[in-house]
Amino acid sequence: MTRLRFSQAQQVLDAVPDLHSELTTPAGSHDPLAFVDRLIADGKPDEAVAFCSFLLPRREAVQWLCSSIRNLGPTLTADDEVAMKTAETWVKAPTETARKAASLAADAGDKARIGTWAAYAAAWTGGNLTKDDEHPVPPPTHLTGVAVKAGHHILALLTPPADRHQLLENAVEAAINLLKQEKA
Repeated sequence: MTRLRFSQAQQVLDAVPDLHSELTTPAGSHDPLAFVDRLIADGKPDEAVAFCSFLLPRREAVQWLCSSIRNLGPTLTADDEVAMKTAETWVKAPTETARKAASLAADAGDKARIGTWAAYAAAWTGGNLTKDDEHPVPPPTHLTGVAVKAGHHILALLTPPADRHQLLENAVEAAINLLKQEKA
């Protein structure tokens, strides 16, 4: 059994209506993986990355972003490294303590830095968006995908223009591999 949460590509768009504006190819009733393959075949890896950011379950989405940064990205700054480690810690053990550590790192980070978005991806997987524990506000379920997509966009911008298309295709391939892994 794969990690797919959706049986049709359109279901992803229904769950994340803002995603409609980022895709130029109609999703329809295609199998989600077939739709990703179609986007890649049509030369739209940026759209495939956006779609995969919301297709993956939250934990796997954070894992995917961290893996993309580590395997495809540039050398990280010390600040990025700190933020990345909080996200990676949450992936290994998705506890509330680890999520809060990622949230603190993200809030302290520079919004233009890739590590900050990895930390936000982990931070927005649950918990409370506010500092008010008496009136908690859970993050909307799509926020992890927003952070994962933003992290991949920054990763692409940090890549020489001639290499961006291949980087995005490699990232999508990694997302598909995660989706095809058997659930533990």
